[in-house]
Amino acid sequence: MACSKVRKIDRECRVFNEQWTRDYFFVPWKDRAICIICKENVSVFKEYNLRRHHETRHKEYASLKGAARDDKVRRLKGGLAAQQDALLRQSRANLAAVRASYKAANLLAIHGKPFTDGEFGKAMMLAVSEEVCPEKTDTFRGVSLSAQSMTRRIEEMGGKRP
Repeated sequence: MACSKVRKIDRECRVFNEQWTRDYFFVPWKDRAICIICKENVSVFKEYNLRRHHETRHKEYASLKGAARDDKVRRLKGGLAAQQDALLRQSRANLAAVRASYKAANLLAIHGKPFTDGEFGKAMMLAVSEEVCPEKTDTFRGVSLSAQSMTRRIEEMGGKRP
């Protein structure tokens, strides 16, 4: 069987040109270009694709020139960075809540306690956190310690202990 001669976009090794940020309001993100105005992404680093997106969706930015354009790019990049940081922080908090849930399930299994004790443990955690560190109470609320979650976690661990 002969090799396929179909052109593969991801094998073209295209690189992002920093000038496109100023010209078309795009920044590189992973292997894509993201519009810092509308947050849409373009999957291929081709100037034509970026220019087409900019000219069809953001005509109002064509009048910005020089320092005004640079300032707008800087502000929009800052907004995108802040949004990505917020999402990353939320993701880390969710990951910490899941890890805490697994640790609680492991403790229940080690001590042979019923799965419903997780709910009681959560009620105690919330009561303590409201007194000791009220700013973290919402974080503790995000930890799933229901009987169903404890059952699922213990089954997933299946005898493995961290």
